[in-house]
Amino acid sequence: MDPHSLALTLSVGVAMGVMPLLWGTTVLCAITARRLRLNQFALQAVNYLCYPLQIILLLPFCKLGIWLFPWGTKIPSNVLHNLSHGEMAGAVNLIVLVTFKALLAWLIVAPAAGIIGYQLIRCHFDGYVIKLDI
Repeated sequence: MDPHSLALTLSVGVAMGVMPLLWGTTVLCAITARRLRLNQFALQAVNYLCYPLQIILLLPFCKLGIWLFPWGTKIPSNVLHNLSHGEMAGAVNLIVLVTFKALLAWLIVAPAAGIIGYQLIRCHFDGYVIKLDI
């Protein structure tokens, strides 16, 4: 892989790997890799390696989304308690709203972080060519 492809694969993989969506990042990465003509295997590997980061950043993205977009239903503190006791019907709409707000926050943060990460990685690997024949 040339430095451009490597930097783009790593930065896109990390950006998509921390998306606050606990399902579907594999499919989204596959579509992205195909559209950007990136190495599918490398992008998915970065995506899967970022899973712990995704879990760690899930709550901060939710809080940022709620802070940036204060519209909608207020989240009561007993939502997690209700979920753990099987009262899911009332909380599903709230979870969808919070996930939507977290995704909006991610859409604000991820492009800037991805561009910065791309530039840093590209500068680091400039002059190197990595063979990855998969």
